[in-house]
Amino acid sequence: ARFCKGYSMKMDVPRGRRRQIVLWTGTLIIWCVLSANAPWLLARFCKENPIVHVHKHTMEKEWVRNAVSARNVTDVRVLVMQTCGHGKYEPLLRTTRIANERWAAKHGYDYLSVTGVYEGGREWLSTFNKGFMIAEAMNTSKYDLVFYMDSDAMVTNDAWDVRALPEVRGVMLAAHPGSNFGPWDINAGIMLWDLRNPLAAAIIGEWTKRCSRALKDGGEGDPGTDDQALLHHTLRDHLLGVGFNGTDDGTRAGRGAAAALGVVAVLPSRGSVQHYLRPVATDWTGDSVTGRLKDARKDLANIKF
Repeated sequence: ARFCKGYSMKMDVPRGRRRQIVLWTGTLIIWCVLSANAPWLLARFCKENPIVHVHKHTMEKEWVRNAVSARNVTDVRVLVMQTCGHGKYEPLLRTTRIANERWAAKHGYDYLSVTGVYEGGREWLSTFNKGFMIAEAMNTSKYDLVFYMDSDAMVTNDAWDVRALPEVRGVMLAAHPGSNFGPWDINAGIMLWDLRNPLAAAIIGEWTKRCSRALKDGGEGDPGTDDQALLHHTLRDHLLGVGFNGTDDGTRAGRGAAAALGVVAVLPSRGSVQHYLRPVATDWTGDSVTGRLKDARKDLANIKF
């Protein structure tokens, strides 16, 4: 009524009541805004190890940010990440993350845990999470290095520092060798990515694009179509595209040549990271978790940090 031209009316609502309505409406608006942005606000303003929970459908993200992670003593920002689906692997993740989170905190790294599935509906499809998680870290531009571990991997040497590995300096990706078919044949269960490498954005982008395509094309019913094989293809295509001699296969010379090109190298983590591998590599059921969980808990009990 106050702003209408040529029209006047008397408000029937008492002045005190009007103020109360305005106050409650404003409070409701502020609450909605804060609720929608709570994880970002916590991460932005909390100063000491805030734990940020983010739920997206049935997927749960948990960030543990360290006060010194923004710029630590080496001026290198590191994110440690793990993931699994809802189900049999959750107890394994809850066990290994205890040591991994302590180790990350000691060195001033941030830690990210994701439980659930980024794309698709079946639990085993959480294996595809790692590519999407690494891509997200790349897109934030907040981190220089990403150290990814499957839920069945655990750091057992607290002195090991991913920022101090001269063997992989200048290389985009460092990981354990796979079946020796070529330097691109790696075990994607433990990987160190250097997001500062000029190759990283294109290769991570291509890898995740192939993952999404495989899932849309029926990956949910074919455990043989996994993210590791798609990463192998992506790395191989790039190496052959820049003149790598494919006949070198997985020999020491071949891996050395791939490292010299700044693409992929062997991760020096022997004695520092324990990987509790499946007895049968093609078994995606999770039935072998019980034995591996027992081994992980035994090692965890002996860890002093």
